[in-house]
Amino acid sequence: NDILKEMIGLAAKLPISDQVAMGAATRFMMAGFKQADLSNLVTTMSDIQGLNPGRGAQAMEDFANIMTRIKSAGLNEMDFHRLTMETHIDPDKMRKSLVGMGYVIKDVQALKRAITAGTINKDDFLASVLGGVSSMTGGKGVGALSGKMAQTVTGMMSTLEGRKFALM
Repeated sequence: NDILKEMIGLAAKLPISDQVAMGAATRFMMAGFKQADLSNLVTTMSDIQGLNPGRGAQAMEDFANIMTRIKSAGLNEMDFHRLTMETHIDPDKMRKSLVGMGYVIKDVQALKRAITAGTINKDDFLASVLGGVSSMTGGKGVGALSGKMAQTVTGMMSTLEGRKFALM
């Protein structure tokens, strides 16, 4: 019940519907993410929509699929490649986020080698994805792009559409 309230509140601030927020939260929890991580994950997923004009909904779906697969099955180079190609997250931004956590990774090629060698903790990598998206959307934390998008006509329509679910 707390998660439902949290996701409805979050969807009211983001250009996504309540159903999308709850569906993503459920998927992330089933993969093993903690309840405390859900808001950041769903907000980042909404930011991904803004980074991918023209395929926003599919990019959000790709992001959710890849993140849950990494959380439940572990990190591999194929998922890293799909994440950067299908959601347009800058791999160098993820690398810089990992460097900030104490990893010594000089460039994206070194990042790929570290992923293949298994030297990057999957939870650190998942955190680097959120950090990378944050730096791509203004460096003000996840949700900066979503907040701007929520003020557009499309974002407001999406929020209003989702309110039907909240009122039922």
